[in-house]
Amino acid sequence: MSSMSPAPAQRLTPRAILLLGFSAGLLTGLLEALVLLSRRLVLGRLVHVSAHFGWMAPVGDLVLFAVPVLGLALLARLWPRLIPARLVFFLLAFMGFSALLFMEPGFHKVAVLALSAGLAWQAARMLSPRTEVLERKSGMVLTTLATGVALIAAGTVGVQILRERGAVGNLPAVTGDCPNVLLIILDTVRAKSLSLYGYHRDTSPALTRLAARGVRFERAFSTAPWTLPSHASLLTGDYPHQLSADWIEPLDRKVPTLAERFAARGYVTGGFVANVGYLSWEFGLNRGFAHYEDYLFRPRDILEATSIGRQLDYSYLVRDLLRTDQHLVRIDAPSISRRFLNWVDQRGSRPFFAFLNYYDAHGPYLPPEPWDRRFGAPRQDNRSTLHRFLSRPFGSLPQAVVDREMEQYDGALAYLDDQIGKLIEELDRRHLLDHTIVLLTADHGEEFGEHGMFDHGNSLYRPSVQVPLLVAYRGVVPQGGKVDHPVTLRDVAATLADLAGLPGGVPGSSLARFWLETDSVQPRTESPVISEVSKGIRTPPWYPVSKGDMRSLVQRGQRYILDGDGREELFGLSDDWERHPLPVTDSLAPFRTELSRWPWHR
Repeated sequence: MSSMSPAPAQRLTPRAILLLGFSAGLLTGLLEALVLLSRRLVLGRLVHVSAHFGWMAPVGDLVLFAVPVLGLALLARLWPRLIPARLVFFLLAFMGFSALLFMEPGFHKVAVLALSAGLAWQAARMLSPRTEVLERKSGMVLTTLATGVALIAAGTVGVQILRERGAVGNLPAVTGDCPNVLLIILDTVRAKSLSLYGYHRDTSPALTRLAARGVRFERAFSTAPWTLPSHASLLTGDYPHQLSADWIEPLDRKVPTLAERFAARGYVTGGFVANVGYLSWEFGLNRGFAHYEDYLFRPRDILEATSIGRQLDYSYLVRDLLRTDQHLVRIDAPSISRRFLNWVDQRGSRPFFAFLNYYDAHGPYLPPEPWDRRFGAPRQDNRSTLHRFLSRPFGSLPQAVVDREMEQYDGALAYLDDQIGKLIEELDRRHLLDHTIVLLTADHGEEFGEHGMFDHGNSLYRPSVQVPLLVAYRGVVPQGGKVDHPVTLRDVAATLADLAGLPGGVPGSSLARFWLETDSVQPRTESPVISEVSKGIRTPPWYPVSKGDMRSLVQRGQRYILDGDGREELFGLSDDWERHPLPVTDSLAPFRTELSRWPWHR
């Protein structure tokens, strides 16, 4: 009786492992890109990645796959018997299925890994009998996939370049003496923490110098306590409730943007944003800009274009290993300023309208050295207790922790202020300031427990909506001016259009009225100082915004807040950041009447 010995396990050469592994990475990335494209074109959903995801996802997955593949190839060379072909197929399929399943946010991570393992096991069982064929064709497969990715990259970049050249080439001729216009938005900067507005720490000496060049507004209020609706209002002149931009909705094409208005006048337009979470290409704020930069092409940005990269970026286990809470795609102030100045230098002779968004004061408040120790001891590492608390609330924060977070926030403000000062110096060195309107403000503020809340977007109290506002234009805007009258950022668009001499039609009222009028009584066309926020999505129940749409109004030296559940609050503007509410009486009737003129109709 003869016994049959089992067939020897099939194996791949190290070269084949490399070629098939790289091919699997590219194929996975292409499938990810196809899913993202389907979500955008078919479902109309936001994808929160670079517009270059068609080639960035394959390249990112290629890098991710390369790490284990190189290890497998090395082991296969040193100890071939340890690496059967089925194991190689299983690991590659497991990574591929995991990457695709992680794209669905509704799946639990454990379920994704378990399902991926089951699918990979079946895939390995099916591919093992075809080991010789796959090894023979591995080079051709990799060449085909790499060529496809290269063509996608060339096409994506080429279309972007052609669009920009077409937009600039189609600009009308410039008539008259048109000034440059620079709109600077400091993300998450509250007036309360700036020495420019009386704060006890010296957080804003550069802004103080800039304010001396023009007019400073003491009580400027953003139209919303978070990024997207506030920026949409700044760039259109409409209130947030008049626009589509909201929690999961981009700005539609129903109203013209400032960039479109300036382009129609012959201006070359450029936008440079650091907050890619809400200001990227898919949120509609790039409309009218011939040149718009959001996501970069750094290795970490390419990694973020993959689903595995995003999982790693948001994993607290990975953050603990790296000892940092900083995100991969964070863009710092020097990068924004450098890219803007390079663009200005290359723009030609046309006047420019530029929009800059700086993100350095946004959480998790990790200023670089030496700014991390400017107002207190530096963090032991780049992890933030408050940042983690906001993600997973775990009771109350001790005041010592809050104070430490504020020290780091103030350090971030001082760092950002220093960078703005350097930007202004560079513009002056280029002799541009003499003919440039500079308007600097913030999209919203930040809360540090003043009303039991932190972060922003969850209430309408003054720390989250009162922001800096400076306007400078040499020879036109008086130097060293100060305006105490409350104003709304809704009027920023009308102000820039007025100072630049654009045709009328921009919603709002130009703030130039404060230095042009001699009559102390303000005109009846003054924009109401309204701030608003729609009901939050998946917000903790103790946040005021979780109860429904909220609105606030400044009037007659007082500030009124209407919560979503109908609760009303009243504060005096002379109060120290709304620590002492006023009695709610029949005196609220004027506030209710004024707000009724602006019905909420999202």
